[in-house]
Amino acid sequence: MKYSEIWFKAQRVLRTIVQVVLAFLSAWAVIAIIAPQILTELATILPGSWIAWLTGVIAFVTVVAGVLTRIMAIPQVNAWLTKLGLGSAPKSASQTGEIPAEVQAAVMSAVNARDGDSDELTD
Repeated sequence: MKYSEIWFKAQRVLRTIVQVVLAFLSAWAVIAIIAPQILTELATILPGSWIAWLTGVIAFVTVVAGVLTRIMAIPQVNAWLTKLGLGSAPKSASQTGEIPAEVQAAVMSAVNARDGDSDELTD
């Protein structure tokens, strides 16, 4: 199997969006639970629409994270990121053009588990 395509692009984007939303919700929950006094004081300083503004910021950051994830899934961008050690495959894949056997086996295992299939993918 040659290193040229990124697997599960849409799934990666959705996972990133979920991760960002959960991170923001977790931060918001911590602030709400641990520091209600801060929220009360902020309500006296900030205009009444600050919660809507904060919600907009969360939505904006989530969309940007999803878009960046999709851009990073473009094969040419991923090839460049792989050379930096930040690609979807190990850096060695950019040098040899081959997917390491352990990565290939893990991907095939995930695909087979998802599809309920035990057939091997051929080159």
